[in-house]
Amino acid sequence: MMYSSRQISEIKLKIINKISREVDRANLDGTVGGILEKYNIVYEEFGTIPVDTRTMKILVFGVLSGKKSDYQLAVKKMGINPDHVHFIDNYHELQKYPVAKLKNSVEYSDILFGPVPHSQNSMGNTSSFLATIKQSPKEYPRLIEMVANNKLKITKTNFEHAIIRTRYYENVDELN
Repeated sequence: MMYSSRQISEIKLKIINKISREVDRANLDGTVGGILEKYNIVYEEFGTIPVDTRTMKILVFGVLSGKKSDYQLAVKKMGINPDHVHFIDNYHELQKYPVAKLKNSVEYSDILFGPVPHSQNSMGNTSSFLATIKQSPKEYPRLIEMVANNKLKITKTNFEHAIIRTRYYENVDELN
């Protein structure tokens, strides 16, 4: 059923009011985290770099379980230009990628993380890429680990779920 623009405006207002009351009650109960989870919203405190979907990209870092073209098609269907998703999935590139390049990055809004070699070059005193980012999360793009069967793995399904949790996708959604 199609609604008129006036009806849609009224429906949106009712939804906003209902969710606002729900958040207010959750705040009193100390359960806002559950609300954020329910609506798949990640709240980040100050210090993160604003996302510009015209210039920023999503970095997919890890070995893919399928063809890269399938993942590119998936993001296209989700309304994201495939050119705005950068894949580093080659074993040698993964091993040599300098994590310092991502610190305070204005190139990437998010890092979708999958299986990688155990240690990369250019790590300094830190033993892994993941640990480096987790030590100072505000200095790096949002990190989203892709897991299947309790192991890091990039499947098409968990890739699509991860895309929805990105800062990039949140901002594409707001522009449409």
